[in-house]
Amino acid sequence: ESPFYEEKAIDSIISSRAKIVISVSCFIKHVKQYDALEAQGCRLFFVERKPPGKEKYFGYDYYEAGFEIGSSMKERGYNSISLIVGLDYYANEIAFKKAFIAGFTAKGADKKTVDGFSSSHMGAMSTAFDVLSEKNLPDAVVCSNEDIYRSLVEAADIIVQDDPPHIYTVSHTGNYVKDIDSHYVMNYSNLGLKCAGTIYNAMYDEMSGGEEYYDKLKPEGFLK
Repeated sequence: ESPFYEEKAIDSIISSRAKIVISVSCFIKHVKQYDALEAQGCRLFFVERKPPGKEKYFGYDYYEAGFEIGSSMKERGYNSISLIVGLDYYANEIAFKKAFIAGFTAKGADKKTVDGFSSSHMGAMSTAFDVLSEKNLPDAVVCSNEDIYRSLVEAADIIVQDDPPHIYTVSHTGNYVKDIDSHYVMNYSNLGLKCAGTIYNAMYDEMSGGEEYYDKLKPEGFLK
């Protein structure tokens, strides 16, 4: 989550004249350093977050995930949700938040309310305390990653005395200790295999520098 260190890493890669680069970028605007890599003949592949103007991309469909989770929360009978996403200037977090609200407040759900929060990885515990210290707790809390989920579970044990809200999370690891119904799965192992397989094949084909790779994986969904 540091553009400064990402720029330094790119400068180092430019010096090494790498042939392939895989990046989970934290830039939200066009970055000339990546253009310099491509000018050297480097093939760039972006994972999870797609910078403007870059077409070789792999990720999950965060809009589909957000809408499905939002619809599920409506079907489970919740009326108020606190939704916590990562830094909400990233495209994947924006899509997730927008879709969740659309799914939860769809036609026939006039009394549904969503309070939105945004958190970095470093600020996850602080955000968890902010959410669970509200005077009127929500029926449930939904978060877009497991760092926030773990912080919420710890915070709930400390400050919520009776009837804490149910906590749901997007899970990227595939490791589930308890309450598996609370985990909506987008397994990064599958994403990594898809990305690696495509890049391996690209190394041995006649792919031109301008050929597009754009692949959104379907989320695995809630564990049954």
